This record gives sequence, structure tokens and C-alpha cells, in this order.
Amino acid sequence: MIKPQRFNDPSSWKGPEMEARTEWMVECTKDEVSDLENALEGVANQNIPLLQITKKDFPLPVFSKRLNKILGDVQYGRGFAVLRGIPIDQYSEY
Repeated sequence: MIKPQRFNDPSSWKGPEMEARTEWMVECTKDEVSDLENALEGVANQNIPLLQITKKDFPLPVFSKRLNKILGDVQYGRGFAVLRGIPIDQYSEY
């Protein structure tokens, strides 16, 4: 019989463990939200198709450093993050 291997990795979490922790919840600051809104407005004004938007088209001078850390956590750590404080009800899905 093959015994299942145990993983000891940041991405091998279980729900109750994550429920007891909060570092995966990211509360966006007003400046970060403003940065995001400015970038959204910029691409909207240029009429760039969604799948053609590049980093150059979507500058985030304030939010980018924090997003890079979050990206590292997603790619090489626990595998997810939840962004809070972005007023999503102001935006359409299209």
C-alpha cells in the first residue's frame, strides 16, 4: 500500500487554518483604490480592448509595489489573496 505523502508548504493549507489567520485579507488604502481608478479611467479613455491592455497602459505607481508582494504570495505562497475596499459596485462587468 502506498502511503499518501504529507506536504509542508504554504500552499497546503486547510480552511479552518486560514479562517484563523488574516494575512491573506488585503485591505486596499484610499490611495491604492485611487491609483486603480486612475488606471481604469486611462484605459477606458483610450478604448483599448481588454485582452490588449499592457502594463504600460495600466500604470499603478502607488499600488504596484503591494501588488507585486501579493503576486509573490499567490504564485509562491498560499496561492490566493482577497482584496477588500475596492468599490466594485461602481463598475460594470463589461
